Amino acid sequence: MTKPNQPWFVRRPLPAGVSKVHLVGIAGAGMGAFACMLQEAGYTVRGSDQNVYPPMSDVLRARDIAWFEGWAAAHLDWGPDLVVIGNVCRRDNP
Repeated sequence: MTKPNQPWFVRRPLPAGVSKVHLVGIAGAGMGAFACMLQEAGYTVRGSDQNVYPPMSDVLRARDIAWFEGWAAAHLDWGPDLVVIGNVCRRDNP
């Protein structure tokens, strides 16, 4: 699920069968950048976070990466193949 002529860190694929990735904590600097890298590699990326604001909201919007406000199990109804939990997320997150 990669495009030719990409840097090595983008070309390393996720496990076979993964095409949709949900990032919990997508508005953080690291997770937001990771979302952009995944999208650039050809994955469908969405995420969720609390208090999404510029500049990361601008970056995600410019790349047409959707996110949900807050954290809820219903945010996974779109059926991602992989969910990445960011460090910002508490253990009692639904």
